[in-house]
Amino acid sequence: MTQNQDIKGPHQNKKVLALVSFIAIISLFYIVYATVQMHKQLNGLTKLTSTLNQQQINNQKQIDERINTLETNQTELSQTIHEVVNKVDANLSDRNEQSRDWIFLKARYFLELAEINRQLGDNSQATVVLLQEAQTLLKDEHAPELYAIKQAIAKEQTELETTPFLDYAAILSQFNAASTLVNKLEPKQPRFIPAKETENQSATSWKAQLRTSLLRLEKLIVIRQHDEAIQPLVTPEDEVILRNNIQLALQQAQWALLRHNDALYTLSLTQASKILEKSFDPESEATKSLLNQLYNLQQIKLTPSQPVSNESLILMNQFIESKQSPKSGEPSA
Repeated sequence: MTQNQDIKGPHQNKKVLALVSFIAIISLFYIVYATVQMHKQLNGLTKLTSTLNQQQINNQKQIDERINTLETNQTELSQTIHEVVNKVDANLSDRNEQSRDWIFLKARYFLELAEINRQLGDNSQATVVLLQEAQTLLKDEHAPELYAIKQAIAKEQTELETTPFLDYAAILSQFNAASTLVNKLEPKQPRFIPAKETENQSATSWKAQLRTSLLRLEKLIVIRQHDEAIQPLVTPEDEVILRNNIQLALQQAQWALLRHNDALYTLSLTQASKILEKSFDPESEATKSLLNQLYNLQQIKLTPSQPVSNESLILMNQFIESKQSPKSGEPSA
């Protein structure tokens, strides 16, 4: 029993040892396998990390490039916008300047019309209206040079408004009426002064009849003294000439009226009156009426228009020329 037990003991130990060894080898293989797998996983993770890092670097690079591109585009866009804004401002400024230049040219046009009306016509009211139009155009302009122009316009308006005004339409109507009466005038006719009856119609004696006969004989020859030359009878041809002379005198007076020539105006009307009194019947209604109209026309005293200066037009021309001339330092075109 004891020997069998001794024989079984070592044998069992070998089995246990072999089992332990087997387990150890299996464990070792497992450990090696696990280690290899772990290394593989680590290598895979390393590669994945490297790939991700590279991809991140690439993405960051692309992002940086896009950011740089956007910044560049933003800078170019800002520059473009700035240039466009400058051009728009310049265009608006040019248009505004052109608009203001047009206002100045239009104001000068009204001043020129006022000067023409003042020189060729005598409608001071129309001239004042033209000056007011120019003043209205310049009202909102505040250039220092325009202050003197506005003052000159206001001064000219005041001078024109204080100038005595003649109602030319009414006066010319009187001339038209007078001209119509000229055609109705009647020439003077010779007048015969009958001898005064001095005889006594009731005389019955021969002495009285003889005396009457002698008196009648004396009356047959009458001697008269005339201080003036004897006027011949007016022939039809002379009558036409006299009427035309009166008409010409009236026309000349109208011309003098429109030119404010008081001396010629009075002289023409006086000449017409003299022809009328000398050659036409003073008892005729047409003659009386025409003499009365000529007298009324002679009472009109022409007041020459006050000399109004054209300083505003001169100053406006100088102002526009200064704007059109090239500024100092700028090359001339």
